Amino acid sequence: MTGAVEQLQTIGALTPGEQLTPMGRNLAQLPVDAKVGKLLLLGASLGCLSPALTIAACLSYKSPFSAPFEQQDAAMRAKQAFAAAASGNVASGQQSDHLLMVAAFDGWDAAKAQVCEQQAPRHLSCLLQLSCNTVHEPPKSSLNSYRDRGRHW
Repeated sequence: MTGAVEQLQTIGALTPGEQLTPMGRNLAQLPVDAKVGKLLLLGASLGCLSPALTIAACLSYKSPFSAPFEQQDAAMRAKQAFAAAASGNVASGQQSDHLLMVAAFDGWDAAKAQVCEQQAPRHLSCLLQLSCNTVHEPPKSSLNSYRDRGRHW
């Protein structure tokens, strides 16, 4: 119990006197872990809800680079392709697993929109078979309302 209270105080959901803060009241309305909820609320407030939702979904479920043992090499190659400086995506040249998750989902979403899977870039092929369907079209309406109302913590 003490650990949970300390975590909520650390993320700004509780005061030292264990009273809910405005952040805490908003987090209490979300059916997610408090840390993930704070990521979503801040993403909505800062105008970057879409990548925040993708990261939250990947953290809550599994990374799009998770793969069975026999496909781990393909998943590692995909991860390296997204991180390459010449990749031209949000993770280009970065060393961030979270940005790689966003780049992977964005790449999967773009490839899914193409007429034929064979037209998709090679490094996306293993992602098309993995976990991206889980994070496709997450519910945004309640979080958009936080952004639209201009919540500040």
